[in-house]
Amino acid sequence: MGENLPQLPENFESLEEFLDFWDNHDAGNYWDLTKEVHFDINLEPRIDKDILNNQNDLKYEYSNLLFMR
Repeated sequence: MGENLPQLPENFESLEEFLDFWDNHDAGNYWDLTKEVHFDINLEPRIDKDILNNQNDLKYEYSNLLFMR
């Protein structure tokens, strides 16, 4: 880390303070303070239940219209 850089705070008091810090500093200058992490992510799509219910309602209404002919 360069000598002219401000020290990375141990903790930030708020999300706003965190965002302000990184808006004004380059993470590349603090790269030596990072550590490798591993995590899993789930890429399955999630469908909101209300949207799914509305879709089923529309299918029901459409099928009723077809039978009314």
